Amino acid sequence: MQLVTSRIFRSLLALISAGILFANIAHASALAVNVGQSVKLAVSVQGSAPFTYQWRKNGTAISGATSATYTINPVTAADAATYTVVVTNSVASTASDSAVLTVNAVVVAAPTITNQPASVTVTAGQPASFSVAASGSGNFAYQWLKNGTAISGANSATYTIASTSTADSGSRYSVVVSNSGGPVTSNSATLSVNAAISLAQFTPLSFSARGENGTAEGLAKLFDGQTSTKWLDFSGTTWVQIVVSSPAVLQAYSLASANDAPERDPASWTLSGSNDGVTWTVIETRSGQSWSSRYLSRDFVVPVSSAAYTRFRFDFQSTSGPITQLAELDLYGTSVTLPPAAPTITNQPAAVTVTAGQPASFSVAASGSGNFAYQWLKNGTAISGANSATYTIASTSTTDSGSRYSVVVSNSGGSVTSNSATLSVNAASTLIQLTPLSVSARGENGTAEGLAKLFDGQTSTKWLDFTSTTWVQITVASPTILQAYSLTSANDAPERDPASWTLSGSNDGVTWTIIETRSGQSWSSRYLSRDFVVPASSTAYTRFRFDFQASSGAITQLAELELFGVTSKPTASITDFVPSSYSARGQNGPAEGIAQLFDGQAATKWLDFSATTWVQFNLTSPRSLQVYTLTSANDFPERDPASWTLSGSNDGTTWTVIETRAAQSWGSRFLPRSFVLTTPSAAYSRFRFDFQSTSGPITQLAEVELSGAP
Repeated sequence: MQLVTSRIFRSLLALISAGILFANIAHASALAVNVGQSVKLAVSVQGSAPFTYQWRKNGTAISGATSATYTINPVTAADAATYTVVVTNSVASTASDSAVLTVNAVVVAAPTITNQPASVTVTAGQPASFSVAASGSGNFAYQWLKNGTAISGANSATYTIASTSTADSGSRYSVVVSNSGGPVTSNSATLSVNAAISLAQFTPLSFSARGENGTAEGLAKLFDGQTSTKWLDFSGTTWVQIVVSSPAVLQAYSLASANDAPERDPASWTLSGSNDGVTWTVIETRSGQSWSSRYLSRDFVVPVSSAAYTRFRFDFQSTSGPITQLAELDLYGTSVTLPPAAPTITNQPAAVTVTAGQPASFSVAASGSGNFAYQWLKNGTAISGANSATYTIASTSTTDSGSRYSVVVSNSGGSVTSNSATLSVNAASTLIQLTPLSVSARGENGTAEGLAKLFDGQTSTKWLDFTSTTWVQITVASPTILQAYSLTSANDAPERDPASWTLSGSNDGVTWTIIETRSGQSWSSRYLSRDFVVPASSTAYTRFRFDFQASSGAITQLAELELFGVTSKPTASITDFVPSSYSARGQNGPAEGIAQLFDGQAATKWLDFSATTWVQFNLTSPRSLQVYTLTSANDFPERDPASWTLSGSNDGTTWTVIETRAAQSWGSRFLPRSFVLTTPSAAYSRFRFDFQSTSGPITQLAEVELSGAP
């Protein structure tokens, strides 16, 4: 039968590797598969059988492809081509339409490292191995690096240094793992190489066993150096444990057979090591052992033992029978000094709040072995030169506020990073003397002793009002927070000094708010300035008013009135300092000792049998001083300090004078007097008063209080 070309129906059928028919392609067809899949091409023919077939790739006959179907399994990128088939019968030949096969490359992801290389510690001369494990597609290639440089020939998942040296110690090893999808680099692992120490016999610190045969054949005989003695245990399965004084790498041991009964010799054993007596690691296992004679010492070399242990244990099985015995057991190896543990931080850096311009210090304390190295960080970045346990910023600014400071503490065993401590920097609010815009009073004694004299800066002039109850009002240019004020006694008649008053503030001159009230006040001498600190004042006023009551009589007078404050709310309130310790030149026993100066009780006192003396107290951290108060003691005004120098220090060696005062006195006993620093001091952790008493050989005070910004 003839093959009629015009009647042939030609098509290609494409089947996926799963064998599912997905298309009947008439005439030219396009197929697309991925690398690694399979493709089956088929032709359907009408005509007179039998038929012969020849498949072609890009017009070239494919060897062996002579059936009605042609399968490619698996498909590679080289199989992308145009395929046809020539069908022949006894009449004629005809070619099918073309089928175009497109092969898509499979995207392979780079490997993922599942087990990073681990740091290794060995003794010089021992081998060291680093390994990596990775997951992913395809074949992996490996390239190990030493300190970032490729190691020639190191191209497997494990890299072994056959014999280490101390020169290798500290080197860092990593590995690049690659496949067709790309490379990935592992973490670095550190090699630590301890110097080798000559092989020596270990002297047991202590030993124990499952059992023994009294003292005559006790465990001590195993370590007495005499093969004529022996240890014996009435058990075919037993153990011996040895404790040494320091970590040691076991490299060899010797066992000596005892005097009789070879069946009692150990035939097999497991040797293990431990550092805590709880967790044991098998060092080696031996079996099929025997001794050819009595009193025979046999040496056994430990093939590889890179770990150091303080405890070693043999689990023995005798050759036969219910008894195990040995004459001697000796251990040999090298003692090693293990690297110390990384430091432990015992005192974390604490948050610090200061005023702009003041210093700020952060400190850390750590425990551990060896010398410590320090590296302070600001917001995670190393600070150049900040390499001690304390980091100090000499002068802070508001731009530093919110910064976080931490420190890395290191020794040869590793490093630890502290918690972060925050620096808060408040804008500086320097105490200033207020200049009155206008003043008024209930009355005055003409211009000679008028109200203007109260603000002329001259203590030799005065304001006087012919009444015991009077008032003075001051207006300032802008709302101001009052923090302190000073009143100076006039030239004569102490009974005219104010004994009590109320201080009020206002912003409209109509509504007044009481700021504070004082009573029982006095001045011990003429022309004496007394400072008064406003305990807490957060409101700003443009007007301030004093309502005075004279001590006695019908007249009130003052030489000077001064106001001090800030034009905005202080960013840090004034708080009392709490001493962490204190000392003095001398004291009158505990009853009138230095501790009484800081007990908060005016009825107690500190007394020193010297007219020239000093008092010093220390704080836990530097503070800026703004105000201090001295309280007179119970008796003898001549013992009150008449002059003093106040100094500050941060090391107890270098002292800076903060201020000096002279010609001071107290008008009564148990009287607290406050002294305001118009400019806050620098921050100090130590403060010292050098006192000179009024007269006589004794100095005394009831209380000392210092206050300032937190």
